[in-house]
Amino acid sequence: MLLKFLKKDDKIMLSLIKKVVERRPTYGYKRVTAMVNNVLKVSKSERINKKRIYRIMKLNGLLLPKNQVQRTNHTGTGKIVTLHSNTRWCSDAFEIRCFNDEKVYVAFSLDCKDREAISYVASKEPLLGKSIQELMIRSVEKRFKSYKAQRQNF
Repeated sequence: MLLKFLKKDDKIMLSLIKKVVERRPTYGYKRVTAMVNNVLKVSKSERINKKRIYRIMKLNGLLLPKNQVQRTNHTGTGKIVTLHSNTRWCSDAFEIRCFNDEKVYVAFSLDCKDREAISYVASKEPLLGKSIQELMIRSVEKRFKSYKAQRQNF
């Protein structure tokens, strides 16, 4: 029954595949294909398709075993647990298109504990790194009043 799947030079390919697998037993069929094609390139032979390599390796029991990792079903609650304020912040940015086709660009920072908006920046021009740095400096100064961040000109 396996004879109908064999091609005339499969035995030659099988010997090349076995040489690669002996040297690199952890390689899957895609890497084996690359290695065999490198050998064929040196000998100026035609490249071989990875599907053919897969078929030859499967017929001869040379494929790597499939990963049998069992995943546990995790029901997500959608809640980020943060025990105290000022331990985890998040930020995001978006743009608003106005009726007159102008845009307003906004970036903000939130405290993940209480979802309080710490600070924001807004501009008619797209926000650059300088604007985001200003947002972070404002957020730090607002939350930690005794700390004054150094402003640097870039």
